[in-house]
Amino acid sequence: MSATNVILGKNGTNQLTIYSSVVEEIQSKVLTVIVPGVSSKNWAGGSKDSMVVDLLRVTQRFNVDGFLLSEDRTKFRNLMGQGGIFRFDYNGEYFNVNFEKFSIKQKSEDDTENAQPGNYDIKFSVVVGENVGAKD
Repeated sequence: MSATNVILGKNGTNQLTIYSSVVEEIQSKVLTVIVPGVSSKNWAGGSKDSMVVDLLRVTQRFNVDGFLLSEDRTKFRNLMGQGGIFRFDYNGEYFNVNFEKFSIKQKSEDDTENAQPGNYDIKFSVVVGENVGAKD
């Protein structure tokens, strides 16, 4: 069963539904790794553990695979081209996101296993956050 993700454009306009097959939520932190030096006279003691500095700079992303109805292809491309912050609804939870990248792939006419002909496979990535200094 697929989830439904709704992306809303600015001021609640340009509502668009993506029928997703996979939604991957990724959280990553920027860590600074400090590797202590070992002098040749201390080699016998073995390697030393690295030290990690965690400044809690967390990035949250969503990678979405799914399909898009053929009549929504141009709408999605225009939405992506607007730039700025969008509202991303994933199973009832809302996030302010910015598009990072997307790809749209047209299915061949004989590929009827997963979707009806005329629909497009879509993959996109969004980053959760706010624009710095820009007014949407």
